[in-house]
Amino acid sequence: MFVTHFLIVCICFGINVRAGVYTRSNSYPTTDAERLSLLDMDVELAKIENTCLRNADYEQMTGHHLKAFLAQGIANIWVPESVAIIGFQEMRKVLKFSPPHTWQPYNGTEPTSAEMQKASTPEAYYDLRENCISSRSIDAGEWLFPHNVATVIEFLDARFPSIRNMFKKAFEAKHPKNEMVDKLVVDHLINEYSNIFEKIKSSTQEMTSLTTRSTKCFYAMSDRKGKN
Repeated sequence: MFVTHFLIVCICFGINVRAGVYTRSNSYPTTDAERLSLLDMDVELAKIENTCLRNADYEQMTGHHLKAFLAQGIANIWVPESVAIIGFQEMRKVLKFSPPHTWQPYNGTEPTSAEMQKASTPEAYYDLRENCISSRSIDAGEWLFPHNVATVIEFLDARFPSIRNMFKKAFEAKHPKNEMVDKLVVDHLINEYSNIFEKIKSSTQEMTSLTTRSTKCFYAMSDRKGKN
């Protein structure tokens, strides 16, 4: 019964990820630096999207606690949630805030306008806003423990360091060093975070999609064999 239910869930994940296809270039770049930055990001996103993960990669994501068959079924929750946390880590660094608190499942509770207005510091304001940023998965708490998030982040940092770097470069471009931090700056960086997250999420979903992985990676392996 459990296996049957799990397979249905996995199939649903595979069907739904295609709905997340995202247009990477939202606005036309106006300077040479912006054009170069956009080009670099598109190149890195394409590398992620076209990566064929092996069974060993999925098992490594889980700290070798799950076999690949099970890990593949929940990667579409584990990976985006971990990408979100990487983004928070880099945003906090640029804003010179304290590191993220211990991972807790997203509960969807949004602070009231009064609570945000009463926030005594930009960091306190950010803490209130971070909890309700829509990139967090409402289902992650059903599938993840805090140590699972740390393991997936470790895998992503080793295999795709460009994910962290894309967040870092975007935040540094929006918030130069030594610039004063206020609530408006926090809002601007959260908006930038959401833009970058959606682009990375689109590529990682394509990479882990159960509906495209078999054909994409089958042809990639066939090409390699043909060249040998």
